[in-house]
Amino acid sequence: IHTYITKITMKITAIKIHPIKPQKGLVALASITLDDKLILHSIGVYVKQNEAGYRITYPTKKAHDRESYVYNPIDEELGSEIALAVLRKAETVLSLKEVNQNDRHNNSNSAQRVV
Repeated sequence: IHTYITKITMKITAIKIHPIKPQKGLVALASITLDDKLILHSIGVYVKQNEAGYRITYPTKKAHDRESYVYNPIDEELGSEIALAVLRKAETVLSLKEVNQNDRHNNSNSAQRVV
């Protein structure tokens, strides 16, 4: 039996960042689409604990007292590409969310009551 392995290259064609109420460092969930054919949900975006920035995690499931990945890249190049793309998008989305929240806060403080 001959096994032919062909390297399949995949491109990230879409990234969505869904900010959430922070929970133990988790600040957003990301979804990525590969080649407009495969979507991967529930990529966690966490605040790094001891330095500035964010990190990502892939979803896991618990079975028989073990935790295992639902999916994760095994190709280091693809994994790095996904991490960089998700983190760039997350930084943009989360910083815009922070700016919008600050604007709303400042506008509510500066509102004057007209009688």
